[in-house]
Amino acid sequence: MRTPGLALLAILALFSAQAMARVVALDVTHTVPAFGGAEFGKTGRYEIVEGVARFEVDPTLPLNAMLVNVQRAPRNARGKVEFDVDVVILKPVDMTRANGRLIYEPVNRGNKLALGMFNTALGSRDLTLAEAAGNGFLMRQGYTVVFAGWQPPYPLSGPVSVGGGSRIPPGPDALRARLPIAHQPDGSAVTALRSEVIAGPVQNGKLIGYLTYPVADARPNGKLSLRDVNGKAVPLPDQTSWRYLDEWRVEITSAGGDLAAVNGVPGAGYELVYTAKDPIVYGLALASMRDLTAFLRYEARDDSGRPNPLAPGGKPAIQKAIAFGASQTGRSIKTLVYHFNEDEKGRIVFDGVHAHISGAALNSQNVEFGSPGQKGGEAFPYTYETLFDPVSRRFDGYLARCQGNHTCPKIIHTDSDAEPVAAGGLVFTDTQGRDMQLPDNVRMYLLSGTQHGPAATTARGMCEQMQNPLDYRPVLRALLLALDEWVTTGRQPPASRYPRRADGTLVNADRSSVGFPAIPGVKFPDAIDRMYLSDASLVPPLHIVDYPALLPRADADGSSMAGVRVPELQVPLATFTGFNARAGGGWCIATGSYIPFATTKAAREQAGDPRPSIEERYPTQAAYLAAVAKAALSLQRDRLLLEEDAQVIRKDAAQQGWPPKPR
Repeated sequence: MRTPGLALLAILALFSAQAMARVVALDVTHTVPAFGGAEFGKTGRYEIVEGVARFEVDPTLPLNAMLVNVQRAPRNARGKVEFDVDVVILKPVDMTRANGRLIYEPVNRGNKLALGMFNTALGSRDLTLAEAAGNGFLMRQGYTVVFAGWQPPYPLSGPVSVGGGSRIPPGPDALRARLPIAHQPDGSAVTALRSEVIAGPVQNGKLIGYLTYPVADARPNGKLSLRDVNGKAVPLPDQTSWRYLDEWRVEITSAGGDLAAVNGVPGAGYELVYTAKDPIVYGLALASMRDLTAFLRYEARDDSGRPNPLAPGGKPAIQKAIAFGASQTGRSIKTLVYHFNEDEKGRIVFDGVHAHISGAALNSQNVEFGSPGQKGGEAFPYTYETLFDPVSRRFDGYLARCQGNHTCPKIIHTDSDAEPVAAGGLVFTDTQGRDMQLPDNVRMYLLSGTQHGPAATTARGMCEQMQNPLDYRPVLRALLLALDEWVTTGRQPPASRYPRRADGTLVNADRSSVGFPAIPGVKFPDAIDRMYLSDASLVPPLHIVDYPALLPRADADGSSMAGVRVPELQVPLATFTGFNARAGGGWCIATGSYIPFATTKAAREQAGDPRPSIEERYPTQAAYLAAVAKAALSLQRDRLLLEEDAQVIRKDAAQQGWPPKPR
């Protein structure tokens, strides 16, 4: 029989657990079959669980007090800060057939990326359709995949991307978050000077710009300037005027020239410095990532007694959790780990993290007027190792906090060749451009010769060269399984592969140092983006000094030497780069080049191309296919390519005509 004292302790324990619960409700709106009811081997069928996760955060706890403006957020009767996010869960119908691992993706601009990255799914976003499963890789492995919104909605329709995607415009498919707005203690608005970049499209000589945050006073109180394709200030075109249409929109008019160009060069943008109001408490986006995952892997039910959909029979089915993010969400999951990887009960949230195409940057969730969809000039730290930066006089690193309390996850970091061009080279070094030692829990891989995301078509679009279709997704699949083994069994993943100063594969960012060949008609970036120290107390921030600009060294064909080189790069039919010039001037952001070799020696000599032709490289098709098979086998042995993908690569190579034609 339970004694009164023990009963009281039990009641207090229950109360404490409820008080510490972060997901107070997971409202499931509907559950439907996924992928047309398709079966995935031993895992069976999948289903889609859609709903809204509702949170309460205690702003007095030290773990939450670090979130900027959380003390200024509205509180409910219990003294907690409330918010909610959209959630989509892809799970096996029978969770006993799942593999016990959860992959969490904070969606990118409201869109789900994991199926495209790991399943090579190119079809519909409608997860009820069979085509949305792609090759079914994640499902055949038995993963549970959770997609969740974290970016707030935009109040107006029309804009494609506000603040670089920091807010999500209206639409039926995007997953969003409803985050509170900070106010002064007396209820008045929080205001601050901020800068906004405004760019096309232009209609009838007018440019309508959508502001990330509303203007505090719609009377003309801002300053408009013009930035060229390299971000430098240039004079405004003659007869330029501008005005606020309302608190969210600005109209720029010029009778003196094309608003989309500076001296005939496209790619310019306007910068408006204005007094903004109503900052979102964006740090709560990080709290949502933390707390939703903790709930799904640890709790049986929410505060209302509704069951955790991943806890059949009241027993959580998830043993390990992995976070995946790409581009801005890759920066976001690094930012999450930078701030915390434990929940309010001290439990580790993510055992593993895969940060993809994120470069040398965190994200701006935890700043007052955050615009985490934008990138450029981010502050130190730039990499995982905790080190001293003599430029900013700071000692920091992505893992400084979790190393201190022993909550660091195992981390896989992958970048394409486009990230170093976009100021990502510092992720490989310290801030003086010197090699450093990665922490034991981090592996880093440059996916050599690739662009930000593999091009679905080689069409030039606005670029001078064809876009780069080199596919890194087979490597991502192999690395996911390696990360899975690392967090579940402790087996070490493949050794890191990235450029280094010591072996001459990471060099200064000029053509001579990189060794890029003189390919006719192909430009080399004359000025890449750089990280820089700035005075953030000024708006816009005052640029003080640049950090080193570094790029991977090129081989004789112009493709990066170091990193993971897929068979199509090891046995090439073209040069693949992470950069591409823009027709008319400037550079195509995040886009690489695909530059085919000449078929014959005579053709390449006539063109003045220094790269050996296909006939000079491969005397026969059989010789070419043998080289492809050897390259694939080498990557398999190094656990950087799966057998199923090696088969596809060999088959695709064999199906090309001979001599092969450009894509």
